[in-house]
Amino acid sequence: NPRKTPWPRPIPDILNYSHRDYGNRVGFWRMADVMARHGVRGSVSLNVAVCDHYPEIVEACVARGWELFSHGVYNTRYQYGMSPEQERELIRDVRDTIRRASGQELKGWLAPAITLTESTIDILAEEGLAYTLDLFHDDQPMPVRTRAGRLVSVPYSLEINDFTALFQGATSPGDYADMIIAQFDRLYAEGADG
Repeated sequence: NPRKTPWPRPIPDILNYSHRDYGNRVGFWRMADVMARHGVRGSVSLNVAVCDHYPEIVEACVARGWELFSHGVYNTRYQYGMSPEQERELIRDVRDTIRRASGQELKGWLAPAITLTESTIDILAEEGLAYTLDLFHDDQPMPVRTRAGRLVSVPYSLEINDFTALFQGATSPGDYADMIIAQFDRLYAEGADG
């Protein structure tokens, strides 16, 4: 997509490739083992190309009963500049890919690199999705007004996004863990009354 360059680094980008290679080859499996050991069910922000490139990861998610929601096809294929028809085609393609790979119905959406358009929210509702993580307007889930259908916003906190905190913010891994724990603890405590 010409509106945004995905990597302002030379290609091949060995640094970023290495991060992702490690995540798919080692990191995912470590994380999945820890979550299983503690009885935590995952909700996966999935670039659906993983279904074709790493089907064993998708199979492991399904075997653990995790929900797969969409983060587009690749995180570098943006929705910026898409017509409503192109977005609808993308959403349907992603839905079909998740269904084929996992047997699950697609319920949630987080646009790749958070590149939603003015049409995205309405199209998601019209296509029968239940929620979006593309809005940053609150810290509690809430309904979103759409042309048709029903959609809930499950606000995503960009402040604890891994890329934002670790790479752009130069947060140490320990401080990053503390940030995630503090946010969870705060929302959990507030959830007792809301």
